[in-house]
Amino acid sequence: MTDLAQRFWGVPGPAADPGDLLYVDEFGRRITVRHFTELAESRQAHLTAAGARAGDVVVCAVETSLLWLATLAGLWLLGAVPVVGRSSTPRPVLDTTARRIGASHVLVQPATGFELDAIAGAGPRPDPGTGADRLLFGQLTSGSTGEPKVVGHNRSGVAGFARGVATLYGADRTARILTAADISFGYGFGNTVLIPILTGAAAVLWSDPARTEAMMGVIDRESVTIAALSPRVWAGIARKLRTTGTGALGTVTTAVSAGEPLPDDLRAGLEKRLRLSMIDGYGATEILHIVATRRSAADGFVAVDGMSLGVATTPAGQVLAVTGPMVARPYLHAPPADRPKLTGGTFVSGDAVHADGERLTIVGRADFLLNRGGVLCSPVELEAAAWEVLGVESVAAEVDVPGTPAAKLVLGVVDPNAGRSPIQLGKELRARLAGRSHLAPDTVTTLTALPLTATGKLDRRAAAGMLARRVGSTVRWRSLRAGPGPAIVLLPCAGASADFYQGLASAAKCAVSAVEIDPSAVTDLDELIETIADYLHAETDPGDRLVGHSLGAAILAAAAAVRPDAVRGRTAVTFCPPPAHPTAAEFAALARETDRMLAARFTGQPRALDRARRRVDSSLSAAAGWLDRLGKHLATFPSAAEVSPADDSMNRGADPITMCHNHIRVESGGHYLPLTDPLRALDLIAAVTPAISDNEEIA
Repeated sequence: MTDLAQRFWGVPGPAADPGDLLYVDEFGRRITVRHFTELAESRQAHLTAAGARAGDVVVCAVETSLLWLATLAGLWLLGAVPVVGRSSTPRPVLDTTARRIGASHVLVQPATGFELDAIAGAGPRPDPGTGADRLLFGQLTSGSTGEPKVVGHNRSGVAGFARGVATLYGADRTARILTAADISFGYGFGNTVLIPILTGAAAVLWSDPARTEAMMGVIDRESVTIAALSPRVWAGIARKLRTTGTGALGTVTTAVSAGEPLPDDLRAGLEKRLRLSMIDGYGATEILHIVATRRSAADGFVAVDGMSLGVATTPAGQVLAVTGPMVARPYLHAPPADRPKLTGGTFVSGDAVHADGERLTIVGRADFLLNRGGVLCSPVELEAAAWEVLGVESVAAEVDVPGTPAAKLVLGVVDPNAGRSPIQLGKELRARLAGRSHLAPDTVTTLTALPLTATGKLDRRAAAGMLARRVGSTVRWRSLRAGPGPAIVLLPCAGASADFYQGLASAAKCAVSAVEIDPSAVTDLDELIETIADYLHAETDPGDRLVGHSLGAAILAAAAAVRPDAVRGRTAVTFCPPPAHPTAAEFAALARETDRMLAARFTGQPRALDRARRRVDSSLSAAAGWLDRLGKHLATFPSAAEVSPADDSMNRGADPITMCHNHIRVESGGHYLPLTDPLRALDLIAAVTPAISDNEEIA
């Protein structure tokens, strides 16, 4: 029999049979206690040969894989202290962190294999402690609540975890647990590393919270009994359960949600389908894992066995304070302002609480609370109302909009029913919020997906940026169609709103967005270009197709010149790029073609046609003066292809503007080809995107 907890950490654990299942790895392989022990001992030998020694502190850029789990175990067998961070953490950040905390090495896993690099100039090592105060491992916080910090956990914390969390989960040698959080985070580390070793339960490795259907299949196939996920992942499961048989997730007996409280309707729906009671969990890196739970919407949060909850008064208001053995030792590194939050076995969180007698409600991050006419509320309340009324996932944030005296409450929704406009959704939500007017959003916009952290929690800082980009007065990001990637991102011609490209978006089989610009509202062209470059960098991914149309082509070229990393790895296609110095005759011809396009678009709508003409005339006039400054970038812009119709009024009688090796001259289509013939435009985009695999369709 083997007691891995005793071997690794000096904490009594279950005596496991060597043939017991311990992990189902990322490839679906069954890993027994014997196999894992052999892997850990092999990794110990490799680390020793590479120069690691007992007492070393090693900063590790980990990911959820069997090899990394065995490597951490090898460090513990060696007597070293791993400090766990994300695999995506930049190497300079890892090196700086190592020096700050006195680490001897940094351990990374590039494509060529593990590399253990010694750190020169590191500060003094942290006190390893003895007995219950022995330092076992450290963790880098995610940085979602401020500058990343380094937390150290002692043997007493692991022992407290074994008493409290393992009992809460009902974990034993018969259980199987799956979590969707990476092991670089406390929630993922506790569920994937601590639970199996301390209880004998088998962990099923999974680290992709976005692949809901695949994850549900793994839960069913592996007979998972404990599902420990975030609210957003549970929301995705709830959507899938509406269309699957009643047997889905039928083996789950313990369902835990951590990150933020589950909306009441979501909780009720899940409990009905799964026939169990959902557990809300509260935790943080500084307190190792979940330390507080509630089992119904009517209950307050209570501490797990051995821990206690209290209220601390801070400049941000009343926040949760946690005391007990699972609280980390003082920060190994933190900004000076954060250090008082973790002292003397107490962690003062940044989460606002309401105390009603003994009932304690955790409202949410104090720095994300909304002040609506003097009423403080959590964005979770509005998001729960959107789920209840509209049946959509959403994120709410207050956004400063230039030109407005006060911040606007913006709700971004992911609407599976694409037929509903943001205006319709906003009207419906406001009408149903009678008596809760403080929750009524000022603006509703659509998102193709919610930004999530690696733990599957909603990334509120990223979400606030996304919402701000969608409600700007001069530049707005518009999501026209949800779908798989690579996405198409449009930079429209002057005067055309994103709605003009809805035909193209509707015909596509991928996600389509547009950067909507109002040239008549622009006062600083340089600022506009920098803003668009920032938008492209934040919202697009390598492989996406950036499509510039007319003025949009010149703006795309200028944005690429200002910030090359905003377009690096993307495929750029330009339609009808303008001359650097258009003549008066070319502009006059364009005006006539523009009027014909608008007349065809707004047939039988005289008022709408008149408004569109005024808007487009104003935008064309404003944009005319930009080309002298923007045109110089077109000649050197590295687009994959340039499409120029022979009957384009801006190039009539002149040679096409060839700014790349792949110039496509089409016989007809005019300057507004992407608007008037979207299917043809999609075919042309597909023809010049060689980076896209053969089995991917965009049109």
